[in-house]
Amino acid sequence: MNLICIIFPIVFMMHELEEIIWMPDFSKRIYSSKKQLPKIVKNTLKESNSKKFSFIVMEEFLLLGLATFFCYFYSQYNVYVGIIIGYGIHIIGHVIQTLFLKEIIQ
Repeated sequence: MNLICIIFPIVFMMHELEEIIWMPDFSKRIYSSKKQLPKIVKNTLKESNSKKFSFIVMEEFLLLGLATFFCYFYSQYNVYVGIIIGYGIHIIGHVIQTLFLKEIIQ
């Protein structure tokens, strides 16, 4: 379990850095497309930019770092498993998003 406590934040940041790199172009492309999107999605895409997204990622990483330290230091691995499950749900959200938009971030 100790190895997972070290590897998970690294995997998390790899995923988030990929999103930071590709999100602006993806948002512009989807926003300007003719696809029917819910209004909330259109508004979110319209207002998104790399700086805002990077700040959100930094906040998430700091929270993950604190949670990792807490779980490792106090041996609360059940909480850490919950965090990993939450991340898995996040990834499932990306799969659903890809199926809905019929497009993947490139």
